[in-house]
Amino acid sequence: AGHTAIINAFLPADRRSAFHITYAGFEEAAARLPEEPVDLVFTSPPFFDFETYSDLGSQSVSRFAEFNTWLVDFLFVCLAKAWSALRVGGHCVIHIADVFKTRVC
Repeated sequence: AGHTAIINAFLPADRRSAFHITYAGFEEAAARLPEEPVDLVFTSPPFFDFETYSDLGSQSVSRFAEFNTWLVDFLFVCLAKAWSALRVGGHCVIHIADVFKTRVC
């Protein structure tokens, strides 16, 4: 809802349909990337085992339990897919936090 409000506030009505926001885990979102290149990819990948959202085996930390395996086989693969979806001159925005200084609880 907030992202739609931003699009509506900053874009003329005839351009709004050109923007699409996908709210999904990266593996699911990557499978739905459009055929044509995109202008912007914003991703907030998980920070390995910093936050665990559920006990489901579908979480990246469950599927890639060792950090180096997670980094190479999950994170780098996801970022490469995001990068390959960009048009020339597009932007890839990656949300990264300092998990050693950030407190969640």
